[in-house]
Amino acid sequence: MTSSEERFGEGFGAEGMWGLKELPNPDVIRYAPETWGWLVAGVLVVLLAFAFREWMQRRKRRNAYRQEGLARLEALESRHAIRELPRVLRRSALCAWPREEVASLRGEAWIAWLNRTAGRELFETSDADLIDRLAYLPETDESLSTASADRLLAAGRSWLRMHRAGV
Repeated sequence: MTSSEERFGEGFGAEGMWGLKELPNPDVIRYAPETWGWLVAGVLVVLLAFAFREWMQRRKRRNAYRQEGLARLEALESRHAIRELPRVLRRSALCAWPREEVASLRGEAWIAWLNRTAGRELFETSDADLIDRLAYLPETDESLSTASADRLLAAGRSWLRMHRAGV
């Protein structure tokens, strides 16, 4: 085998043919910002990320009572377990509003308050007496229909999801 130098001669190649020279390699690219503006922008982005994270954690802590209430309502599957509904609603309301505003509400005033804080009519006026009696119903009471129990549980879940907290 013959080499390219033997084959084409000593003057073959870029330097010999046109007088071209090899280009130098570029300088190393630095990833650190070279101006103060980028440093300030980077610090601001990090601070905003921490502030957003803190805001989300506070929001999650403020709404923990909702999650607990929804979990308790999900556990109320049977018609007999509906007796817990008034307690769950009252506890959740007391977590989100001042005690003076919520604790004394009973009957139609309680239903009206629940509907007002939800922003829509979730509970019917006729539910006032039933909700007041639920906690005291015996286990074997057949006066509450399954349809009524399901409707009250659905309204309770909706209220927990959509109400606007007052505190």
